[in-house]
Amino acid sequence: MTTPDASTVTRDALHDAEPVGAHSLGSSRRPRLRLNVAPGIHQLEHEDNRLTYPLTYPAARPILASMTRAGALSVKGITGTINLPPSGVIDVPGQPRVVFSPGHTAGHTALHLPDRDALLTGDALVTLDPYTATTGPQIVAGAATADSRAAGASLEALAVTDARIVLPGHGRPWTSNIRTAVNLALSVGVT
Repeated sequence: MTTPDASTVTRDALHDAEPVGAHSLGSSRRPRLRLNVAPGIHQLEHEDNRLTYPLTYPAARPILASMTRAGALSVKGITGTINLPPSGVIDVPGQPRVVFSPGHTAGHTALHLPDRDALLTGDALVTLDPYTATTGPQIVAGAATADSRAAGASLEALAVTDARIVLPGHGRPWTSNIRTAVNLALSVGVT
């Protein structure tokens, strides 16, 4: 089995990356790499009822339908776990730095790739909210956020990286610096 390179790191790695646990990285065509994340991944708490969003935000219906067809409603958790530090460098190709960013989930973690000036924010900061269909840097809606207050507070941890390229879990890459994205997300607030 070959070792995947840093390009195999996806937003799926960012859910619940607390000090204990494990989650697969990569695509179905590449070898899997396990990182540590909290048990109970994808058994998420949400501030708001997901069912109200398609009624309130009809423009989001095609996005939500696509997510549903892709299996978003049937994602199961994981069972195996290994340890991941809440900060520091992960000893995998690309040497990503862990950026603990709770809010979307209690253990959400972003990954900073300093040598590429890039930050994988996962759902800590998105440029497309699939529940509202709004674009631009923001915290994902309460339908997919466990604690919006914590999510807002976590934005500073992302900004400290000063990454030029932001790779969110939903939406297009942002190339105007993470600090600018964080300021815009804070101005948007919570939906």
